[in-house]
Amino acid sequence: MVEVSSHDFTLLEDDVETRGHGNNVTGKDTISIEVLKRQSPGKYVLVLVDTEDYDNVYATSKAFQVKKSDF
Repeated sequence: MVEVSSHDFTLLEDDVETRGHGNNVTGKDTISIEVLKRQSPGKYVLVLVDTEDYDNVYATSKAFQVKKSDF
């Protein structure tokens, strides 16, 4: 997860497989944003990257707002 204004990176999960990376799987996954309680509210995007090379980006979500009231 990347905070839009500061570009701070937070690793939420590191064992994800996709159709193009891993075992050619499909499906859905969920993650928790509880880790953001320690950070300030803001605008974030989810980014699926190669954990061995974070510059290799597979997918990026639309930006979404996280507010203190979300917790």
